[in-house]
Amino acid sequence: VDASRGSLQTSGPGHAMIGRGEQGWTMLDELLTNVEGTSWTFPATVLCPNKHPMERLCESRSHRRPHCDKCRRSGLNKTPCYWTCWPCDYDLCIPCARVPPVVSLPDGLDLSDEASLATLPQLAQDALRTPAV
Repeated sequence: VDASRGSLQTSGPGHAMIGRGEQGWTMLDELLTNVEGTSWTFPATVLCPNKHPMERLCESRSHRRPHCDKCRRSGLNKTPCYWTCWPCDYDLCIPCARVPPVVSLPDGLDLSDEASLATLPQLAQDALRTPAV
């Protein structure tokens, strides 16, 4: 996984992960879905043209077969995630949603402790065990 991590000095102690590429988005989605206390580092509210908040979905949480209503990309259900507005039946792909791929890890997570790391999805564990460049 091509991911970066770092300390969040501006908001106090804490760590963030940046996902790159499709596997990076898969890792971020797994963290947000499965690890309590993980949150978007930056406001990640995506709004449809009618100003409804859109929901982040992925193949495992939806059986729809949407296409991006902005760039017309098809097969969004096969991508790591996409955003949908249920009332408007409006969908956006990752690039069109323009969400920064950065999440904050839970407060108190000790990245030097194997037991703490074991609470994270495998993709995140692998990224955190890879030496920083």
